[in-house]
Amino acid sequence: MTDPGLPHPQPTRSFWLIDNPLSNHRTTVSLPGCADIVILGAGLTVVVVL
Repeated sequence: MTDPGLPHPQPTRSFWLIDNPLSNHRTTVSLPGCADIVILGAGLTVVVVL
């Protein structure tokens, strides 16, 4: 069996990891301690509603 060469030593950078001016945008100084509804999103395919 031959080595597939994965992971590649110099992979391309995913577009969602590229620096974005809004990546550190905050509308409040701190987050609330609790919430009635929390939605965690992980892209377009996964969303968890707690």
